[in-house]
Amino acid sequence: TRELKGISIDVLIPGMMVNARVQSILENGIMLSFLTYFTGTVDLFHLQNTFPTSRWKDDFNENKKVNARILFIDPSTRAVGLTLNPHLVQNKAPHS
Repeated sequence: TRELKGISIDVLIPGMMVNARVQSILENGIMLSFLTYFTGTVDLFHLQNTFPTSRWKDDFNENKKVNARILFIDPSTRAVGLTLNPHLVQNKAPHS
């Protein structure tokens, strides 16, 4: 995540919804870009399926648009964690 044109990481708030785009596929998740100036990661277990299959990478290609919710921001490392889990993105309790 970088700071450009006066837009600071301080504008990001956990729980915030963002429109994001897949920037790259990682070994343990995906890297998203959002709000023009920021990047963040989605852990393997925060993808759209809570229990991803071995072929989870097939569900994501670069530049795919997704809706994500910010889980955490670490200002010291500038790391941003996001989720694509439907029950967190839609703010609903998971089905039991």
